[in-house]
Amino acid sequence: MRIKYDLYEENEVREYWIVAPEHETMFQFVLDETTKKYQGAKIYVSDETFSSSVFPDMEIDLTKIFTQ
Repeated sequence: MRIKYDLYEENEVREYWIVAPEHETMFQFVLDETTKKYQGAKIYVSDETFSSSVFPDMEIDLTKIFTQ
């Protein structure tokens, strides 16, 4: 995970998500345009709706993702 994080940041991938199904969480890292570094992760849990900063019209209801 750390290698991927570093590579994405180095290559200026604007947004990076980590989904942890075993914990029913999703981490979102957004690249700061000035520093070219990811800012602190926003953590979403299973009953929330994820919103992308890159795709503003996209929303994901995480209850549908984490339903067993």
